[in-house]
Amino acid sequence: ELLISMPSKLFLWPQTLGEVMEPFHTAAAALPDVVSRLRVEAAQVACLTKLLAEALQRCNAGLVGTSDDHPVWGRYCEALLGEDFGDHPYWRAMGDASAAQGLAPSRELEHASYMAREVLIVHKTIVQELSAELLGPRFDAGLFFQAWLCRLTRVFHASGVAASVPVVDFFNHSDCHGADWYWDSAADAMLVTANRAHAAGEQVFISYGLRSNTLLMRTYGFTVHPQVEPSWTFVLQGEKPRELFNRFLPERLGELNIHLDSKVIQESLVEALNACQGEMSQDARVFLDELC
Repeated sequence: ELLISMPSKLFLWPQTLGEVMEPFHTAAAALPDVVSRLRVEAAQVACLTKLLAEALQRCNAGLVGTSDDHPVWGRYCEALLGEDFGDHPYWRAMGDASAAQGLAPSRELEHASYMAREVLIVHKTIVQELSAELLGPRFDAGLFFQAWLCRLTRVFHASGVAASVPVVDFFNHSDCHGADWYWDSAADAMLVTANRAHAAGEQVFISYGLRSNTLLMRTYGFTVHPQVEPSWTFVLQGEKPRELFNRFLPERLGELNIHLDSKVIQESLVEALNACQGEMSQDARVFLDELC
């Protein structure tokens, strides 16, 4: 049974943001001092920050639900203001210095700290490079951080492009999910369909994918019971096996954090193997064997 059909014209992604939020979106996407791998994401988050700032102004003025420019986005952002990320690793990494000791010997908080600092650096760069008139009121670090985590924890992919999908991204995760989501290119929409009957008042869950507890915590700030954890993950972060990387990978991937997963071939591993075989003319099988 079809539950939701959300057309792409209501997504927050480059196609719609480039139409509705010009010239701001183009300016934010073209900042040379933002590292290239983050430019698309940074531009989307910057646009979402402006939308959240407008929603906050409406809430403070008692004008909830009165957005005329884009009413769906307006109500969506008013709801996002209520998202609490206090337990997310990014927030904890910035505010709880003792948390690292509690997680030892895991380096997860180190990773979260690095990512949180990167978010703040991107915000600082945008504020320095774009005019106050273009940024608008309340383009502060706190709201930008809220927007970044909203995108991180709610993003879907349609035709290989990351998108925030209103309504659909409010579903919670369960390993016993009662609904499935998928991108329908023919309908140009994100669809959610029930895969079983639900009782009146029962919460409808979707699945966030085959993610280990490591990746669930990094992305969403929660884990599942080990008995239902679908896979296990090891991330090669921190100091790299330099001699191995030098032999098999191009210089541009010298600091690549390769994800190894027991069920899913992660994008970072695909990138490393393709570069090893294609750019370096090395045997990717030998690289993987020595890496492991």
